[in-house]
Amino acid sequence: MNKNKGIILLGFLAFGSLFVLSIVYFKERIIFLDPVFQLAYMIRDGGFAIQVNRYAAVLTKIFPYLAIKLSLPLYAITLIYSVSFVIYNFLIFIVIAKFIKNQKWALFLLLFNILMISHSFYWPAIELNQGIALMILYFSLLDKKLKFNKNIILFFIIILVPTVIFAHPLAIIPFVFISFYLYLFEKRYTDLFFLGIGSVIAVISLFINKIFFRNWYDDMNMGRLSNFVKLFPDYFNIKSNADFFDYLIKDYYVSLILLIVIIVWFILHKKYLRLIYIIFFIVSYILLVNITFPEGAVHFFAESKYILLSIFIIMPLVYDIYQEISFKASFYVLILVIMVRIIHISECHTLYSARLDILREVIDKTKNLDNKKLIFRQSDFPMDTMMMTWSSAYEFWLLSALENKEQRSIIIDENPERFDSLLNRNDIFLEEWRVYRYSDFPDKYFKFTDTTNYKKYPGLILKQE
Repeated sequence: MNKNKGIILLGFLAFGSLFVLSIVYFKERIIFLDPVFQLAYMIRDGGFAIQVNRYAAVLTKIFPYLAIKLSLPLYAITLIYSVSFVIYNFLIFIVIAKFIKNQKWALFLLLFNILMISHSFYWPAIELNQGIALMILYFSLLDKKLKFNKNIILFFIIILVPTVIFAHPLAIIPFVFISFYLYLFEKRYTDLFFLGIGSVIAVISLFINKIFFRNWYDDMNMGRLSNFVKLFPDYFNIKSNADFFDYLIKDYYVSLILLIVIIVWFILHKKYLRLIYIIFFIVSYILLVNITFPEGAVHFFAESKYILLSIFIIMPLVYDIYQEISFKASFYVLILVIMVRIIHISECHTLYSARLDILREVIDKTKNLDNKKLIFRQSDFPMDTMMMTWSSAYEFWLLSALENKEQRSIIIDENPERFDSLLNRNDIFLEEWRVYRYSDFPDKYFKFTDTTNYKKYPGLILKQE
């Protein structure tokens, strides 16, 4: 089988499977925290709802944005938003595999989308992942064998690199890792001139971002670096380390197996410097994440950080091992890896489906109340399933809009008393940070007909196990 056709076939298998899952579980993916929050803001404001200067998100939001502009039904908009993340990565994959014809980097993107994605599949609005896809596209242009016009390559480098750096503060880490890997170990395949140009642009973009585009969210996370001082020297007896090893066995076992294969391969081939380089980045990055979040984090959020570990594994796989073994053998191994990972991703839906069921139960049990605009106390809910509730107002809105005749205004909050001064208003929609009048929303998608006041719900509503 032709290698390039084989890679494309694998891409159709992987991304096709992810596409199906993104349809089957579109509610689990979108009616959850950031995706539903950003979708609601896109509909209300008519823009892209870019958060904290992460402009790479436009490339996935263009799909629901166009759906909104075309006045498609809310159901279709939600579904399109869910599949947009898969379509975005697949289109980049096709560009790399079909037009640039760079097998290694097409395979790199494919593996990045399945190898360490489990729970984060159900939290798809991760700007870091969107930036990494563009970063992979950038590195695919640095191959010496490319026949493209140099000015065209330079043009795309100038566009791609700043977009990657602005996508997320952590994007610089894999950028540095891959750049030095190519310079140190793969000079014979790499256009060092363009690698140098890209590196300079990355450094300039990083400084511009930090000086002129600072934001509260990134500053807050940068403040977590102080944990390296606070916890010194006790870096190992922290909860996040225990959580990580639990995730490693239960969710990232394929990555662990592949890492062992890499270690053995490098030892047998006496490539010790490469092995040291990879292990250094893996250990350093694990410590960076775990020390900055020593108390641990909910699984989907932690995974959104750990996912960069897959890059340190994929790089030697595609540049060393993949080049040395027969394509026929690697083809069937890759099919097995894809199917195992797709099955695992699918099985992770249970938590997010259970979360939706809680929202449905609240809607159903309160549908006949005189006051159906409700404020619930967060402590009355099972937080091991709910995880976070800051976007609950929009989650209830969208779920009721898709499944019920009446759109509901319900919010779950840690401190319901903070809304006491607003309980006499009957024309407002409460969310975590703001109060909106009904007139602030386009009535095509926000059909608020309940003109009663908000009421704090007294006590428990869910069945207690």
